[in-house]
Amino acid sequence: MWKFKYRKQAFIFLKENNLLEKIRDKLIEFLKGERVDVKRLKGEWKGFLRLRIGRVRVIFKLDSENKVIEIYKAGFRGKIY
Repeated sequence: MWKFKYRKQAFIFLKENNLLEKIRDKLIEFLKGERVDVKRLKGEWKGFLRLRIGRVRVIFKLDSENKVIEIYKAGFRGKIY
């Protein structure tokens, strides 16, 4: 079972917009190998992944060894990077 960790900014954004469960469900789908819009990031965010759901972007990192998904940042398109 994977654990979810949230940075303060990401948690506040997702909670205010009622997206906590939706994001968690999409990340679980991704882990199961289902088709989800996830992309590896480059440059300053190298090593991170981006989940896109409509206008919302979530930047996260996987720790496969400890089975932890850490969500670093969440926001609307254009304001996240």
